[in-house]
Amino acid sequence: MLTGDRIHRARATALVVYDFCVQLEIPILILGHTSSGSRVDIYSYAEADRVDETDRYRLMALSPRRCNRDGMALCLTAEKLMRVPAEERMLLVITDGQPNSIAYTGEVAEEDLRQVIRAYGGRGMKIYAAAIGEDRERIHGVYGERFLDITDLDDMPTLLTKLIASSLLH
Repeated sequence: MLTGDRIHRARATALVVYDFCVQLEIPILILGHTSSGSRVDIYSYAEADRVDETDRYRLMALSPRRCNRDGMALCLTAEKLMRVPAEERMLLVITDGQPNSIAYTGEVAEEDLRQVIRAYGGRGMKIYAAAIGEDRERIHGVYGERFLDITDLDDMPTLLTKLIASSLLH
């Protein structure tokens, strides 16, 4: 998230998704993560059980930190989301496509993500990736049909509407 405007695009995407869900009264959980070695730290920006007047301020504080172990962060987030009372669960990952930590890069990291996606998909959770970096092809290779190209953030509300509608229909 350090390269170019990636963190700004991630922040803008998070705000669009947050506003969309709040307006439609859809519970939303927004978490960020970083890692140091095998340790993964999770940061809460919005909690699903309440809309807090300071959520938007926390979202504006989204910033790049250290490395990232996307698979573990995805597991921790998915487990937290599984505890939210809901008929449908959708997890949207805003990613630059560069999982990177000690001994966690390239194909190793990508296969780890695929395993997590399969495991939680088997539990009924739909996991999507919103690609904000130039690694769209790599992200598409990991997330398959659940890949969103958000080159144009103005398309995000339409993409979200389609995702939610398809989620409710399946």
